[in-house]
Amino acid sequence: MSAVGITALLQELMQSYTSARRESFKNHPLHNLLKEIIHQLEELPVIRDYPEIKVKGSLGKGNWVTVPWIALLDSRITTSTRNGVYIVFLFAADMSFVYLTLNQGVENIYEQFWTKEAKEVLRSKAVALRQRPDVRRLPGFRLDWDIDLAADSGVGAKYVDSTIAYKAYERTALPADKSLAEDIAALLQVYRAYADEEGTTASSTTAVFHADPVERTGESGLKRLIDQAYQRITARGFSYPRAEFSAFCVSLKSKPFVLLTGISGTGKTRLVELLARQFGVSEYTIAVRPDWSDSTDLLGYRDLQGNFRPGPLLEILREANAHPDKPYFICLDEMNLARVEHYFAEFLSVIEKRDRLEGKIVTPPVLGGLVRDSSWSEVYISDNVFIIGTVNMDETTHPFSRKVLDRANVFEFNHVDLTYRVYPQKEFDGVLDWTPLRPAYCRLAEFYNQDPPFFNQVIAVLQELNAILEPGYFHIGYRVRDEVCLFLWHAREAGLVDDLSLDLQIQSKILPRVQGSSSTTRQVLVKLWNWVTGLAVAEDDPDLLGRTAEPPEDVRYPKTARKISVMLRRLEEDGYTSYWV
Repeated sequence: MSAVGITALLQELMQSYTSARRESFKNHPLHNLLKEIIHQLEELPVIRDYPEIKVKGSLGKGNWVTVPWIALLDSRITTSTRNGVYIVFLFAADMSFVYLTLNQGVENIYEQFWTKEAKEVLRSKAVALRQRPDVRRLPGFRLDWDIDLAADSGVGAKYVDSTIAYKAYERTALPADKSLAEDIAALLQVYRAYADEEGTTASSTTAVFHADPVERTGESGLKRLIDQAYQRITARGFSYPRAEFSAFCVSLKSKPFVLLTGISGTGKTRLVELLARQFGVSEYTIAVRPDWSDSTDLLGYRDLQGNFRPGPLLEILREANAHPDKPYFICLDEMNLARVEHYFAEFLSVIEKRDRLEGKIVTPPVLGGLVRDSSWSEVYISDNVFIIGTVNMDETTHPFSRKVLDRANVFEFNHVDLTYRVYPQKEFDGVLDWTPLRPAYCRLAEFYNQDPPFFNQVIAVLQELNAILEPGYFHIGYRVRDEVCLFLWHAREAGLVDDLSLDLQIQSKILPRVQGSSSTTRQVLVKLWNWVTGLAVAEDDPDLLGRTAEPPEDVRYPKTARKISVMLRRLEEDGYTSYWV
């Protein structure tokens, strides 16, 4: 062991960290200091004698994290701080304290559950483990939730509810190396016993992801529907991030035209099929052909004898008109193999003329006056129709125009977890009631009075974003304003956190508009990065890619930040960027 002990190194880190956060993250001396602390922990006899233990630490990824950490992970339980049970040093954001804790990973839980549910899951697990006799006998460790990491948001704030046991060390009164080693040894003894009992099973927290939904009083029909549908789909072995699945359902209710994009093979088309099955119906899949140049293959045409021949989409719409109590899910597979605005022009036009009549959302006839002498001329888009387009971006496909993007929500399905899991097969009785998905509103004026302060806050955010977007002519109009407000309103009904909902909408409705090769595009992206992360990266920073490589762990809008990072890298490397490239 080096002449400088662990306690002295911890104190140096805590004294330097606050000022270091105002300096460049890359190649900062604190990274070497962290490596030395990890090395010295690995050299402790109690850790050397524990071969399954891996010591990891983080000050951030590309940017300084609010709550740094150093974790001791038993590989039989978990290899990541995102999930499972492990020992971790947590440094308060203001560096006044460092806590030695027995804790749980929070990020996977929060991706699977809404905030209130995630807190309940974490606290329930903590309470259960606190009942262990060896945990209750930990000398000097507290078993409560009074841990104060001085973090109001982000992962640091979530660790309060996940803490099982902890001991607090004040920066000005850190324990001597010997005492610190004894505390670590006591905690490791408990952790090792727990890991021995768990064996080589995966993280014990993963089991709760597929638990039966809890019946809650006062929850909305939309939230209950999403809970039940998600449980049924995942019980069949299909893996979709919980938040994205919820947002997908909310989007269908807000405006039933959704684009699903992402790498091939992530289950975009299958998601439509699986959701339809939960309501006892089959989806209608229409494969888009690259030679479509107008709507005749989709909506119909007149033959040489003058008779109208309806296309598959028009036939499905007429059936939906005749059966208003049954949902119709229409999947346009590989939608951008042809230019969408060419073959889908009538649909794009009529969907913007939706209106709320007698409590139902309806449109004018799809064909308008084009087929006056045919019964098909009265077919419209009824509120039991949901159209989902799947999108793959490669050299064979076409980009989307703003006319299309303004009329749809875009969801990326790039999350891939190749881990193979065997889920217990479970039978479910009956089918779900689809009606909570039925659209309720079209325009802000119809629902604004339900919560004016909330909608004013959303609009204020959109105005800030428009100020950033306007120099590149990327700014949004009234249609997008109304649709973002409606999405966030239904997202609240579904139990999603406001910040997550807004993050998804900025990613879905704002970023797809930003594209180009100009310095203005670069300026807009950098300003958007600063806005979503709260950082202050200069547009001409020579280390721009390094500074924007990874958002801080406690960033408010992480999905948007990660997408901006990708777009900036493509602009720097290729001279052109877009949401899709």
